[in-house]
Amino acid sequence: MSDEFAQFQEAFFAEAAEHLAIIEEGLLALEQHPEDLELLAKIFRSAHSIKGASGMFGFNAVTQFTHKMETLLDLLRNGEKAVSPPIADLLLKSTDCLKTLIEATKTGVAVDEETVQHLTAALASVSASGAQLAAVQQKQPVAASRQVDGQEHRYLIKWTPPGWLFQRGLDPLQVLKELSDLGDLSSVKLDTSQVPDLTEIDPEKCYLSWELQLVTGKDLQTIESAFEFVREDSKLVIEKHETSESRNETRFTNDEQETEDGAPKPLGAILVESGVVSPAVLEQALSQQKRVGEILVEQKAVTRHQLEQALNTQRQQEAAVHTKKTDTTSIRVDTAKIDKLINLVGELIITQSMLSDLGARFEMRRLPLLLERVAQLERNTREIQERVMGIRMLPIGTAFSRFPRLVRDLSSKAGKKIQLVLSGEETELDKTVIESIGDPLTHLVRNSADHGLELPGERLDTNKSEVGTIRLNAFHEGGSICITVEDDGRGLNRDKIVAKAITQGLIMENEKLADDQIWSLIFKPGFSTAEQVTDVSGRGVGMDVVKRNIEALGGTVSIKTAQGTGTTFILKLPLTLAIIDGMTVRVGKETYIVPLLSILESTQPKAESIKTVVGKGELIYMRGTYIPMTRLYEVFGNDPDYTDPKQAILLILETEGERVAVMVDEILGQQQVVIKSMEQNFRKVEGIAGATILGDGTVGFIVDVRGLIEIARRGSPVAA
Repeated sequence: MSDEFAQFQEAFFAEAAEHLAIIEEGLLALEQHPEDLELLAKIFRSAHSIKGASGMFGFNAVTQFTHKMETLLDLLRNGEKAVSPPIADLLLKSTDCLKTLIEATKTGVAVDEETVQHLTAALASVSASGAQLAAVQQKQPVAASRQVDGQEHRYLIKWTPPGWLFQRGLDPLQVLKELSDLGDLSSVKLDTSQVPDLTEIDPEKCYLSWELQLVTGKDLQTIESAFEFVREDSKLVIEKHETSESRNETRFTNDEQETEDGAPKPLGAILVESGVVSPAVLEQALSQQKRVGEILVEQKAVTRHQLEQALNTQRQQEAAVHTKKTDTTSIRVDTAKIDKLINLVGELIITQSMLSDLGARFEMRRLPLLLERVAQLERNTREIQERVMGIRMLPIGTAFSRFPRLVRDLSSKAGKKIQLVLSGEETELDKTVIESIGDPLTHLVRNSADHGLELPGERLDTNKSEVGTIRLNAFHEGGSICITVEDDGRGLNRDKIVAKAITQGLIMENEKLADDQIWSLIFKPGFSTAEQVTDVSGRGVGMDVVKRNIEALGGTVSIKTAQGTGTTFILKLPLTLAIIDGMTVRVGKETYIVPLLSILESTQPKAESIKTVVGKGELIYMRGTYIPMTRLYEVFGNDPDYTDPKQAILLILETEGERVAVMVDEILGQQQVVIKSMEQNFRKVEGIAGATILGDGTVGFIVDVRGLIEIARRGSPVAA
């Protein structure tokens, strides 16, 4: 596969994902507003776009299935069938199936053919019943785009495809197939007058032209849509003529237009029939294109079955590599952001030119001018940094878009009435962070739907509306972003959580804990207060994943709850993973950066607050509790300035609910640092999350607080 063709395929998969999102979002809205014809038209256009593009690439399974969906959507938008809950449910399931088919096309993974066939049959059945209903109930409104004054029209079409058609992997015969679906396509004439000699033909260019006749009740706009993906550089003329001819008088037989299995004839066969090449020349050309596998089968070195297995393996491997490549290189950027960045680069070049000129003729009396130019350079650099980071920023609505469908399905399974309220979708967040918070948010929404919200009868008994509400909100707070998942359900039951924690040995029976400590117990692995296990939750899996994933992003999770009123989960996340706010500290000659979100406070302890406990090491007594202490120079094997905690400085750090006091020589200051991967540039180092280049050109190591705690527990320094 050429790089150019691969790029076109990547564009198809990206656009298909957008169209699928539009279809799903539209169908969910359509359930609430079944009379919205504009919404139906939008859904239909997206399905039509997927069908047309997939047909051009030869993804026949996708094309055929989407065609079935399109047929039903056409009946709905033209008033021949009413939107009902069963139909909406069928279309949503079909959308899921279409996603699977497209993903299978992309990765080569097998699909559940039984499900595809079942949904295909269901779509055909509902569409057929819709057609019969329209025939009986003729009072149903029919949109103007379906028929023009009740008669069919004859269209004469002359089409010369663009020269780049084959270069983009498109098949012109798919356009003819699309037209044949609109009505009776006849009098297909292939114009080969512009085809050069065989020796001069460029195999990646198209030289053919067609003259067609189409009899249909569709309007001109619908016919033109068949050429949507090949309009650029095409020569297209469509003339409309009135006709009273019947379908039988204008139809050609299948034998004249198609092969026995109904598929269009291969390009080689058309060239032979048109007299462009002789059968002998075509056969000779094809004989030079045999693949190694075919030759091996002919020589009986392998069986046909073995060849097919090898080809399947090869396709899956290529798909895996292709998927990995596209997942890491694709991002859509607003052109306005690019324009601003280009302008800033221009200013940076001007500043650099000024500095170069100043450096070539520098004198001490021009020092103030040099300082001014350096300050200007700093401003330009800082603004470029902000603009570059802005390119990676996407609206968090892309992460929220999955939840209307999720809540709908959960509501149906649990027998509850649930409404989802989204706000703050326009809040921007780093693309990497958005991709990483999908699973944690899904767990929280599922938890609210299954555990938090009550059944309709229970809600009515407590003077609540029978419809429960889940709210997702995103907003900026300082240099971070906050995401809240709130429900108006029963709230967390303190006594129930404590009893379960005692049973599981997480806390002592007489242990006194604050509310925040009690609520944090639900994040422990395997913890669940559910009385029965459902297919949604109850196994104690999920909430621990939420906390672990959020803290892996450098964020925090907190809970606010009131029994009988509801629960709110608050996620606080950094705006980006590429740059962090850190505290720069020194231990001996080495410099380390500690993530600012992990630092609670710093202190210089007194002698009486330092204790040593057998089996637990050194502890620092602070505000009524003991915190384990670790010496950073022991962890990384440095030569420190101070070994006495009373002379050194302690940073109190917290992660995953655990606190640790880290001993350092000096706090140098707070600054933003750009994270560089240790694994990509050197190797993985335990206790180190990454590295950065400091202002003096030296390397500073970014501390992994979680890893630091684990190292301190073992009591062994990191190997150099």
